[in-house]
Amino acid sequence: MEDIIEFFQNHVLGKVLYTTDSQYEIESRDYHGIYSDQISFSNFKFNDSYFSFNTILNSKELIYKLGSTNEEVELIKNYNNVLVFHSELQELLSTKEIIGSFELISGTFKNFPPVPIVNELHDFRLKKGILSWTHKQLLLDGDVKDNGNESLSYNSNNKFYLKDNKLHLKYGALPAHFYPNSHRKLINRNNNSYLVAKEK
Repeated sequence: MEDIIEFFQNHVLGKVLYTTDSQYEIESRDYHGIYSDQISFSNFKFNDSYFSFNTILNSKELIYKLGSTNEEVELIKNYNNVLVFHSELQELLSTKEIIGSFELISGTFKNFPPVPIVNELHDFRLKKGILSWTHKQLLLDGDVKDNGNESLSYNSNNKFYLKDNKLHLKYGALPAHFYPNSHRKLINRNNNSYLVAKEK
């Protein structure tokens, strides 16, 4: 636990991480989007067997209507939303395993997208300068399809690491986006469910 706390203090806190623009298609292929994240971390608290922190996610997303030759003909939506997530981690006395929870606590959405009822964090470990963990989402309801709602879950293996003395974060693309007015679902961006954010 002590080494993980030191990693956060020395390499994570006070840093702002950015993704490159990621392009994706909406299921009908009549629209496509450009998505990027800006991520920072705050409110770090700890003791010998516990730590917690907030993750601030600033998501930017542009949705374009496509023409007959797939050119961008009209900007349909311009999203710029801020979400704040709170993580709490505890080291188990019996096994020394670090487990915890991940919760959305605030945001600027007028109508929040569906969020998981349970977010489980486990398998935190620091090895060779890489801090990795598993994030499991449970009981996410609201992925709209033609035949109604379908319960979903997403699992991701995330990690902090240093490259060229810059902090990087590989993480699952959260939250899941959907558009209830059109009943359209987004497919994986470039068939890749992970993003990499890095320090500039």
